[in-house]
Amino acid sequence: MQLTPMPSELGRYRIVRKIGEGGTGVVYRAVDNHTGEVVALKAGRAANPEILGRLRAEIHALQSLSHPGIVRLIGSGVHEGTPWYAMELLEGGTWRDWMREVWNSGPPEVSTMDAEGSSHTWSGEEFEGEAPAPTLVPGEAPTRRPRAAGGQLPRVLSITRRLCGALRAMHGRGLVHRDLKPDNVFIRPDGRPVLMDLGLVWRGRGSIGREKIEVHGRAVGTLAYMGPEQAAGRPVDARADLYALGAMLYEAVTGRSTVRARTVAEALLAIQTEMPPAPSTVVDGVPPALEELLLKMLAKEPRHRLGHAEDIAAALAAMGAEGDDEAPEPGGSVYLYRPQLAGRGQALAEATAVLDEARLGRGGMILLAGESGIGKTALATEIAAAATTRRFTVITGECMPVGVKDETGIDVTGAPLHPLRRFLQLLADRCRERGPEVTARLLGERAAILAAFEPALHALGRPVPRSEEAYGGEAARRRILDALDDAFSALVELEGRVVLILDDLQWADDMTLGWLEDLDADWLSRRPFVLVGTYRSDEAGPEIKRLWSRPDVVRLPIARLEPAAVGEMIRDMLAVTGVPSDFVDFVARQAEGNPFFVAEYLRVGVNEGMIRRDGGRWSFVGEGQTSLPAPGSLQELVRVGGSAHCHRSPARWRDSRRSSAEACARPRCSTRCACPRRRCSARLPSCANGR
Repeated sequence: MQLTPMPSELGRYRIVRKIGEGGTGVVYRAVDNHTGEVVALKAGRAANPEILGRLRAEIHALQSLSHPGIVRLIGSGVHEGTPWYAMELLEGGTWRDWMREVWNSGPPEVSTMDAEGSSHTWSGEEFEGEAPAPTLVPGEAPTRRPRAAGGQLPRVLSITRRLCGALRAMHGRGLVHRDLKPDNVFIRPDGRPVLMDLGLVWRGRGSIGREKIEVHGRAVGTLAYMGPEQAAGRPVDARADLYALGAMLYEAVTGRSTVRARTVAEALLAIQTEMPPAPSTVVDGVPPALEELLLKMLAKEPRHRLGHAEDIAAALAAMGAEGDDEAPEPGGSVYLYRPQLAGRGQALAEATAVLDEARLGRGGMILLAGESGIGKTALATEIAAAATTRRFTVITGECMPVGVKDETGIDVTGAPLHPLRRFLQLLADRCRERGPEVTARLLGERAAILAAFEPALHALGRPVPRSEEAYGGEAARRRILDALDDAFSALVELEGRVVLILDDLQWADDMTLGWLEDLDADWLSRRPFVLVGTYRSDEAGPEIKRLWSRPDVVRLPIARLEPAAVGEMIRDMLAVTGVPSDFVDFVARQAEGNPFFVAEYLRVGVNEGMIRRDGGRWSFVGEGQTSLPAPGSLQELVRVGGSAHCHRSPARWRDSRRSSAEACARPRCSTRCACPRRRCSARLPSCANGR
């Protein structure tokens, strides 16, 4: 791995010295040249695409959070293609430091073997991958039973209760930390905890807004605090963080880890199958209520676990833990969980068969088609997970509708090749990581052409002006498409196996669609490469219809869910084992088998108080009632419930606010409306176009 040398300055900050190093970056002590403020500055520690991607995600997450229990972001930037950010410099020590002081415990040294067979010492318990075989030596059980938390139980409970506030802020915004551990909790001198190091943050948004493709499939995190679903490489939600919080609290109370195993493989299995001993059997002075709480937090099945940080905080407050009364985080809400894939088993099996063929060198193309909200993106996410477990490099891309900016604020509307930006960024990251030889192999003279479409490539080749290359006639267009073909071929050869997933192809630009048509059966059959595309069947243009009609393409039409699958989805989202059957039937009828509408119905029901949580349980409006009052249509419920915002477009369903005259001035909505049925929620009966 090529390490990034310590810079003298980043942005307006002068680097003083190195403070520490984590999984995603190096942390420096730095000084603001303008104000003299001393900050902690984190920069990527290596030119590795995955590490840089995590650092970008960490910066994006911190920009969306403002809470005294989460480290404060001060500034950010990019230096020679490597992202960095400045944060408040915390004074004090970590919760791990406290545990060492009280229990004389810390992360064990682990001796491991890498893929090439060379051994090295691995200090700590971080793990990512598919169960290598290092030796994890657990500490010996104490010969005498000590007091719970070393006699400092009130302090431990108060730290945990305050951490719940920070987690509530994160989870309310759809973020999952995924690496919660004592090393990532700083304790200020006044005893208040601060959550830091969001390098593995996961946007598990559940029913909040539109699904985005997230790549999972590997066990990622720190073994001693990893939830069972995380250890299995499955998608995670807020309950994975609450499991980790339970593991931290268990360790602070008992002085021993929840995981006792001698190899990583044994540890991964134990996390998924074995409960730790009851705390009262390890130390004295554990209140029964605390023991009950810990065992609920550490439940193996997420739906049996306490699922909301405020429930844990309330239980701790009842035990006398100190904390701060907090108003709900702005923008946050009581959240529902992302459901497991329901009713799509056959489609997933067909897609994984294509992946297995590609492992033998015979690639292919998969197209998922269906109405908006039908679950195409969720299925694509499961395909990404299957590809990851089969050791494919997975690249995702998203086609944007009119009027949308990407996560960096760049307007990508109509921009040529904008769905392939992550592929182009990966090219740039690989070149910086591996040096001139790989740069020549991946790009060569193509860098000058492709740099016009991705700023990260600028340093690798002088970009040809976009006006000449992107719009300069068929010859120029052909040069661009040939450059893409060659770059993809080179990347597949370098990586071994590649899957590219493009979401919402109905919004793809002409250049991207032209490149997809270039990927003919002969090109695909000679490479371990799979293209997965999703699109709205009622918005398919002629280019997509031509792709769909090709005999070599695996076509997966996605149908509406049956009532039984709707019931599975509701139980998953509410994290319960049972839901009244008439309630399920009612939602299934209203949602008409559309998963997005199921999620919207539940979300609006929660926001309007028609579905309530009390004491960690869901209840439905009215004594003895098991179904919600039915509006005339689900669209009406969405509008009345105040969710009149497009799940995709920042325009916030602006077309729904237009007058009838404005709506009828064009043959369709003036901005390719992205609401679930490509119609505005406040459709006006007088509008002849029905838009």
